[in-house]
Amino acid sequence: MSQESEIRHHGLDALRGIAMILGIVLHAALPYVGKDYGTFWPQDNDSSVAIATINDFIHAWRMPTFFILSGFFTHLVIKRKSWQYWYKNRVIRILLPLIIFSPIMAFTIPAIFLYGFVLSTTGKIWLQFFFGWGEYPFHLWFLWHLLTFAIGMFCIELINKILYNFCSIIRLNMPINKMRKLKTSTGKFFFDSSLPAPIIILLSFAGIWTGGELIENPLASSLFFALGYRLYVNQKLLQSMDTHWIYYCSLGIVAFICLLFIRGISGDFTDEDSRWIMYILFVTSTNILLSYGIIGLFMNKCSEYNKYLKFIADSSYWIYLVHLPIVTFITFAMFQINVFAEIKFILAIFLTSTICLATYKLFVRSTIMGLLLNGKTYPFRN
Repeated sequence: MSQESEIRHHGLDALRGIAMILGIVLHAALPYVGKDYGTFWPQDNDSSVAIATINDFIHAWRMPTFFILSGFFTHLVIKRKSWQYWYKNRVIRILLPLIIFSPIMAFTIPAIFLYGFVLSTTGKIWLQFFFGWGEYPFHLWFLWHLLTFAIGMFCIELINKILYNFCSIIRLNMPINKMRKLKTSTGKFFFDSSLPAPIIILLSFAGIWTGGELIENPLASSLFFALGYRLYVNQKLLQSMDTHWIYYCSLGIVAFICLLFIRGISGDFTDEDSRWIMYILFVTSTNILLSYGIIGLFMNKCSEYNKYLKFIADSSYWIYLVHLPIVTFITFAMFQINVFAEIKFILAIFLTSTICLATYKLFVRSTIMGLLLNGKTYPFRN
């Protein structure tokens, strides 16, 4: 067994788990962030600038980081196992959970939201939501993106094999070598630099039509995934993240503050406004810089095995799948309690986390469901 195959990326696995679990925080925050979400999310009497800022900060790096790490661990699994093993893994770890949990979400979330809107002060109900599958996939959208990436990678691999075999049969080595050089040089230009200006510009173009939101933009999420896939063999960038994580984080926080400032002074603007380009550039800069910094932070500070972080990492998939009905019901039920929004926010996070962790420990971890979600719970699982 090679030295590389024995490496365990404890910090990155823990970060991926934490990024998934932070969905609880984001969904607990939405009733208190104000008018931006009032059209489709029940709103409490009280909004909170502090909660809105926490929501925006986590949102700025969470899913970009998750897709980068997913690409990283995808390359790791393919390198250590095979393409065939990874395709089988995608069916078991993504397609089957989608089949199992999609109906559960579709039949519980609309009723819970209806309950929330009855208690809400927004007075506005997005009626399409209550047709169950009408607003599917709810929070499971990232699984569909990952499934799409798997299909796309299968098609790309198949096309590459056909082209290479065809060129080999007719003895045209020059096109093969040119294709390889073009792919390598393109990957290096956009993905390898420790000064991430090229990838920021590329992602800004990809994000213009959705305002940098990944949920409706599989092109942008696939670029984050490709960045992570390339990162696995990019030791120079990995080392830069590990060594200079504090600089990436600092610059990311500066970009995030500038982003909040632009939102505050600009008000509502559309993609036809020149300010839209500046807005997208700061969104993407915040995404990349904070992702690089937080990945480097976990590489630097959490490189050793920790049983608590391991448990968090193992439980994270279950928590992500089941947390939304729990946290929304608890949050909506507290609309009637006359206390500060921040207290209700913290209570919702605590209660939801406790329920999710307890159910994982008691009913999932040592069962067939735990095997389905986690496989063999190695620290580098994907």
